[in-house]
Amino acid sequence: MSHTQNQLIEDGRAAEWLTSAIFAGLAVSFAMPGETMAVSSGFRGFVNLGISDTLAASFLASVATIRLAALVINGRWRRSPHLRMGCAAFGAGVYAALGVTFAFPFLQGSGALSTAVTTYFVLSGFDILASYRAARDAGRLEHH
Repeated sequence: MSHTQNQLIEDGRAAEWLTSAIFAGLAVSFAMPGETMAVSSGFRGFVNLGISDTLAASFLASVATIRLAALVINGRWRRSPHLRMGCAAFGAGVYAALGVTFAFPFLQGSGALSTAVTTYFVLSGFDILASYRAARDAGRLEHH
């Protein structure tokens, strides 16, 4: 079994790979022609903060690259669980912010609740779990 297969199947890091890959997918979506932020009222909060598709694509691509790199080097570098923990905690915050932003139109009474709200909050929850698992891995390393 390869190192990556071992991480996905036996070490239970599939959720970390998933949430990291979603960041990469979001980056690609924002990098495509057109204005993704203009498509959904859920992005209005980000637009009001001056966040453009280009900025979102750059930010998300950077986060995805760091997270994926941390997963690839995991176990090959003693500090990788700390990096994974930080990345997952940061990812949980980003996904929660996306969930809150997509909830605003509904909370203001200007539409139905977007499925993005629950999706982003579930992703945030899994990144919280991933952060906990990475912290546990870091603790095990420190005791050896």
